[in-house]
Amino acid sequence: MAVAFCGMQEGGGGGSVQMPPANNKACCRYQNTLGFDLTITTMTGIYGAGLTGAGNIKGVVYSDNAGVPDALLQVTNAEASTSALTVFTFPTPWVWTSGTFLWLGFIADTMFASALGMAANVANAVLFNADPYVSGPSNPFGAFSMANFYYRVYASGYDNQFKLGRVSTDDGRDVGHAVGQYFKWDPHFDKFTLGGDSASLAGSTNAVVTSIWVFYTNTNAIANAHCALYNADGGNPFVPIACTLVGVTNDVLGVVPGWNEYTFPTPLIVPAGDYWLGICTDDDTVFCNVCSQEQFLSTAGGTGASVTFYTFPTPIPTAGPVYPFLFDQHPFGISIYAEYTPQVAPSGREIRGAF
Repeated sequence: MAVAFCGMQEGGGGGSVQMPPANNKACCRYQNTLGFDLTITTMTGIYGAGLTGAGNIKGVVYSDNAGVPDALLQVTNAEASTSALTVFTFPTPWVWTSGTFLWLGFIADTMFASALGMAANVANAVLFNADPYVSGPSNPFGAFSMANFYYRVYASGYDNQFKLGRVSTDDGRDVGHAVGQYFKWDPHFDKFTLGGDSASLAGSTNAVVTSIWVFYTNTNAIANAHCALYNADGGNPFVPIACTLVGVTNDVLGVVPGWNEYTFPTPLIVPAGDYWLGICTDDDTVFCNVCSQEQFLSTAGGTGASVTFYTFPTPIPTAGPVYPFLFDQHPFGISIYAEYTPQVAPSGREIRGAF
């Protein structure tokens, strides 16, 4: 099961906004563009400097009716204050259907402000109205006013498919959405857990990993790229130093916007555990969408000094004349996942007969 997200995870503009005003509810419209249904467990608001007050706040989800919020669908548990990343938990997981628009937002009894929580200059993107916290949120949403920015809020959960990694895309309405860059000969790594539970391995002991998928935001016809899967056996939870290589995918020439697949020459059979997914390209002009500040990206620490960086080593050294890895850490992630199927043991069959 991949970690998956819908909504605005990056972007942000200057100036503090009310997120929401006191005894108001306020929402923005988002779409599940991932291509599959998503089981939602939490939603996250991005706050920061400019936070005012401390009181009570909940996340809310409304249905979409021709571009405006309508019926109340979900309400999170309450929080008494906010931090830079405030996670609101739904009492019961629920399904966000593929392609569906929903309205995500907040209701509070105190003004919770954020200098980081919005993308500016988006006409009439926030819809809000007066709604007392003690009796709200109302159902349906009701008459509303509008404001010209987008809240940075996203829902997260899992996708009920056999993926190991993070699935997140930008649906194109996220003005100011941060775009990352894969520098030349600079491997990027993200760490994920393949669970041993029945939901992620369907009761099997091992997973058969066939390919790694990466989401790009631009076209590049000359870039070569490939991916790698590492065991998280290096002893450092934040960087892949000393980790051992499990396998490297085939090289692919050129990238296009959207999901791009990199296949392993031979499928990898791996047990439940922690793994690092890596990607490296040989051209600077390859871009990704930056997502989920709940995760940490580890890179080799620069634009790369040698074509040797393109070859994934094993184990990953701490430093040296060939691989002078510095391993910068960044408080965000990239959209990358490994596709797998549970390993099914072949059934034995006794054959009887006369010879």
